[in-house]
Amino acid sequence: MSLPDIALHSSHNVLCALKEKEIVIRYSDGSLLGLLRDGKFIEHDNDVDFDVLHSESAVYEIKNLAIRSKWKKVREVVYHNKVQQLTYIDGSNVIYDFIFWIGNNDVLFNFSEKGYIRLMQSHFLISLVEKNISGLQIDVPVLAIEWLESRYGKAWNIPQCSKGDWKEDCTDLYVAWWYK
Repeated sequence: MSLPDIALHSSHNVLCALKEKEIVIRYSDGSLLGLLRDGKFIEHDNDVDFDVLHSESAVYEIKNLAIRSKWKKVREVVYHNKVQQLTYIDGSNVIYDFIFWIGNNDVLFNFSEKGYIRLMQSHFLISLVEKNISGLQIDVPVLAIEWLESRYGKAWNIPQCSKGDWKEDCTDLYVAWWYK
């Protein structure tokens, strides 16, 4: 299942609505990879990925948006009483996957996958610049190539033919032996 044609515009509307609420959010993972590399979402991708700086208001606003928009909840991951991931699907079959990052001025972490921790340098989520992509103003990391390499490795610019297990391509994912 691929994303419907309206996914880019509907997800951009989601971003704009949440940014109006002063939520720190941007496209992420395969969504941002496709936008930066190809100027569009990857054809075989099936969801729209977002990175969100964790705050109680961010969680609240995303849950409220989901209720108002009549999205169906697909997944909610909580670790130590902090939401790590919220995933929803809308009436047009667009899947919105929100990953929440917690941390400090240097490093952010996420526990959305049981048994693993994801680590990201804070500036990849906090230091953003607008870039015109497909006619839309989209926030991307100031050091976008550095983010791509930290997330996908040096071969980030070589497209894959199909979507496999995301953990195989995730170079910011580490085993968390304490998280069972």
